[in-house]
Amino acid sequence: MSQSALEILITASNSDAIDAIVEVQQQIERIQKTSRNFQDLGRSLTGIGQSMTQNLTLPIVAGLGAAGYAAVQFESQMADLNKAYGFDNGSQQAADAQAVIMDLSREMRQMPGDVTAIATEAGKLGVQFGQLEDYTRTVTAASVAFDVSAQEAGSSMATLTNVLGYQDAQGRVNIEGLQSLGDAINYFADTGATSEAAIMNVLQRAGGATRTFGLANNSATALSAAFLNLGYAPEVVGTSLNSMLPSLQNATQQSGDFQDALAQIGLPAREFEQMIKHDAVGAITTFMDAVAESGDTSLIQRMFGSGSDSAMMTSAIQNLDAFKNTLLDTENIPAGSMMATFTKRQQTTQSALEGVQASLMRMAISIGSVLLPALNDIAAAIVPVIDGFTSFADANPAIAQIGVALALVAAAVGPVLIAVGSVVSAIGTIGGAIAMMGGAAGIMGAVSGAVGLVAGSFVAIAGVAAGLLAIPAAILAIGAAVTGTDLQLQDIQATIGLALQELPANLAQVGPAIGAFLGLISAQFTMIGTTIQLAFTQASVAVQTFVTGLVTGVGTAIAGVVIRITTGAGQAVTAIAEAGPKMVSAVT
Repeated sequence: MSQSALEILITASNSDAIDAIVEVQQQIERIQKTSRNFQDLGRSLTGIGQSMTQNLTLPIVAGLGAAGYAAVQFESQMADLNKAYGFDNGSQQAADAQAVIMDLSREMRQMPGDVTAIATEAGKLGVQFGQLEDYTRTVTAASVAFDVSAQEAGSSMATLTNVLGYQDAQGRVNIEGLQSLGDAINYFADTGATSEAAIMNVLQRAGGATRTFGLANNSATALSAAFLNLGYAPEVVGTSLNSMLPSLQNATQQSGDFQDALAQIGLPAREFEQMIKHDAVGAITTFMDAVAESGDTSLIQRMFGSGSDSAMMTSAIQNLDAFKNTLLDTENIPAGSMMATFTKRQQTTQSALEGVQASLMRMAISIGSVLLPALNDIAAAIVPVIDGFTSFADANPAIAQIGVALALVAAAVGPVLIAVGSVVSAIGTIGGAIAMMGGAAGIMGAVSGAVGLVAGSFVAIAGVAAGLLAIPAAILAIGAAVTGTDLQLQDIQATIGLALQELPANLAQVGPAIGAFLGLISAQFTMIGTTIQLAFTQASVAVQTFVTGLVTGVGTAIAGVVIRITTGAGQAVTAIAEAGPKMVSAVT
């Protein structure tokens, strides 16, 4: 055969091998392109899912959670109010009480919980429900004007209402009188070196003594403020008044030294008792003037001893003018002083912000209240299940050690899209990995070897074979990278074999375990168990269908790739094998 004929034969043979290899390479490139498309789609779905989760799911869940919590807290506070008034939760009376609270919260721009705390104290005091709104409004105004917490105002004013006689036997409260007391407290705190809280503290402690002594409540407030202005603590002032006022009022029953001291300043005990009955404030100022004129403050110790009572009275006599100015200033108390201070505080920026907060809280309570029936139903259903699990675990410790892992379904579309996006991305990644595994060693070697030389053709055969053999190793390498363990093919085979051998025995244990558990709690949880079973069955079918389709699709794709690579490699081998005899024949 001529040289030109041999060249033609070799060229034709190599051309057949190259065409087969190029076809394989093009198949792999198409798979890689499809893989990239899957990855892009996966990233897009993941991004959409994350955006929906962050901007919709999480804010909605957080908002509903906060609203539910606010409603639960308010429901508990209203339960205390209902208990104080003897109302049944959920009754029309309870609904009317809640309406009063919400209206006052809106009117006074105060938190519903604070208003409820004050109203609860009113109920404990025995305030008639018909007066609840007016009473709570007055005390709420006192809380703001006096700058004390709602709880403190509610407790203090309830005590003063009782101690100072603003409530009759039928529970009717003298609202106007209580407002007048608030005006006096507010006025003397504003004009002296004390505070509303301190004055209320003294009146709570000594209000009974001042009332028995015959002091009007405004005068009792002035007397408390006058002693507080001297720098004494409310506890000291209250205790001392509880001691001194009864001693003066019952002078004839005191010691001889006490009565001698009174007589020494021109105030015989019996006459002084009558003076107190006719003019309690006048009797106090007369006594203090007489001691001051005598210049002998040791008289105080003879009457009241050497403790805080004597020290406080001595200090008052030493600052008599200032003391009397406060004590006798009751005529200048402006009517409506407390409400005027409340109104001024309401005009501040802080009050405006607190009003916004109160509005948001009312809205949260309204929204959350819709969730409460469902939350109650869920709680009622969960408790028996938890108890059932506990009893089951106690009775079956061996089964309990197996452990049960339940995955919660995503709350909205966002998390689902994240999962779907991740799966789609994974499909693309798998496809790309397979393409790379098949092509990296095989195709590059084949292309470089089939350039018209017989030796190159055999290199191509070896390269394709190496690529095919590299697929299992590459899969194991990916598994090792994901799991962080050194995986071997024989280990996987052994593990799969062992799992298949143990599968029947494991499945046999599932039925009795589930049956025992369901038998334990079915009496309490039949309806819910059926619903959950149906939901999980539907979810299981959907997931199984999806996974089956996914596995089938991926398996088909992988099988197609392998078939194409094998077919292409076989064609290359056949072409080269056929070229050998032709070349030998041509040479010979």
